[in-house]
Parts: sequence; C-alpha cells; structure tokens
Amino acid sequence: MNPPPDGGHGARWIGKIEHGIFFAKENKPNSEWLTEEADVVSFQFPGNWVAALKRDGILRIKTGLSGAWADAEDHVSSFQLEGDRIGALKTDGDLKVKEGRTDADWVLEDDDVRSFILQGKRISITKNDGTRKIKDGGLGSVWRILP
Repeated sequence: MNPPPDGGHGARWIGKIEHGIFFAKENKPNSEWLTEEADVVSFQFPGNWVAALKRDGILRIKTGLSGAWADAEDHVSSFQLEGDRIGALKTDGDLKVKEGRTDADWVLEDDDVRSFILQGKRISITKNDGTRKIKDGGLGSVWRILP
C-alpha cells in the first residue's frame, strides 16, 4: 500500500466499536455502516488507510473501506499512523516504526518504551524509567534526552 496522499489528515470515514465489532462508513449523510472487523480495541483512519488493533495484539491495515486486510505486526499494545509512518509499541516495550509503504521493513527505534507519539518526522517517547527522548528526521536519527 502506498502512503495516504493527504498525509493522513481528513475525515473521509467515521467509525465506532460496539461490543468489540469495528464498524465504519463514509462521512456522508445516509451512508451505511459496514462491519469491518471483530475483536477490535482501537482503530484509526489516516488518509486512505484503515487500521485496527485487535484484542489479540494483531495490528491490521488496509487501503480504503473495501480493501483487503493485511496483518502489519503482532504483539502490539498501541499504535499510531502519521503521514507515511506507522508506529507500533510492542507488548515487550519495543517501539518499531516503518516509513513509506506498509510492506517496508520495521525499524527498532528503542526498547523499554512506555509511550510514544509520531508527529510529522518527529518521534517522542517516554521510557519505563521516566526518561523522555525525542528525535527529528529519518528513522536513523539520533535521540536527544529531554530534561
């Protein structure tokens, strides 16, 4: 899948989770709700992508509401899609990010991570010991420790 053309912004679709079932529809009057996926705990609609995190830790992504789902990563506790980046915080604390296409290789950004935020080409993390770090630019950029 190619990155979303609008950089991941816009509200083409709306969604909801009811009893673990993820429903979505076009953000137009009188559009019909579509059943997208079962056992879902969270979802995002960045640009043309639809992403869902399942209860079993599988992160799934597809292009558009009618596209086919693809498993992007397993053992995921949280995720974020931002522009052409996908970030996945694994249950073991590893933060992995990929850039460009959804079939690109994952890059291990750091371990022992509690939380993270992708914002454009910036990655911010808080580690389990409370250390806060930030990096700007490419995935291989150097981390700076914040006060």
